Amino acid sequence: MRTRVVAGSLLAILSLALAQSAYSAFTIGTIDVDFTGSVSPSANATGAAVIGSAGDVWNVISGTPSGAQALNFTSGSPASGVTLTLSFTGSSVITGTSPGANGPNAALTQDFLAIMGSGMSIKTGTATLNGLTANQSYAIYLYNGSTSIGRITDFNVVGTSTVSGSINNVGTPGTVMWTPGTAVVPGNYLQLNATANVSGQLVINFMNRAASEGDFAGFQIRAIPEPSTYALVITGAAALLIVAYRARRRSSAK
Repeated sequence: MRTRVVAGSLLAILSLALAQSAYSAFTIGTIDVDFTGSVSPSANATGAAVIGSAGDVWNVISGTPSGAQALNFTSGSPASGVTLTLSFTGSSVITGTSPGANGPNAALTQDFLAIMGSGMSIKTGTATLNGLTANQSYAIYLYNGSTSIGRITDFNVVGTSTVSGSINNVGTPGTVMWTPGTAVVPGNYLQLNATANVSGQLVINFMNRAASEGDFAGFQIRAIPEPSTYALVITGAAALLIVAYRARRRSSAK
């Protein structure tokens, strides 16, 4: 009988250990990026936005660098193995700071890249992420640093398929509408889920709407746990419950 108890306990411990290991691989893998940050050096660019903690370290991408930029996790190290490359199609890009930014962690996300439209032309800025896990789903939080009334920035994220949405500043500064979806406070962001392609790549495009400009302040990305991860957690919890139940029955029988 004691052997069964020990075996059950070991099974529970092993299940929970496996679940914790699998789950941690996702939860610690958050990457935060701030464009054209006025916060310098990047080691001082810390804080939480929609997800994360106060001590999280952001990757500050100053200006519009050429070539791939290595990204770190929010812990600051080790390197994530993910790189970011910026490009712009048919557009003039500027960098700016909006002192009235109403996004979460405004000290970071108030800085932005801006692509300029002319007439009714649509321009596109692109942030390409390489080094992600192939066919892995990711939650991406996209930030818009502008508070200019009526300015709309359209986003799409391309992986195994394309997902899209917009941030539309309406009314007075600080009043924000999301398209699609319902406003979430704090605001000035759009959350999209996308799956990296077979090459481990996601492409984030941001575009102006009509004659306005499109603004991209930064983003956060982290993997979405697979169903198998939750299955491990449930298995571990169930094993513990069985062990506890059997122990209680033996105790009552004495």
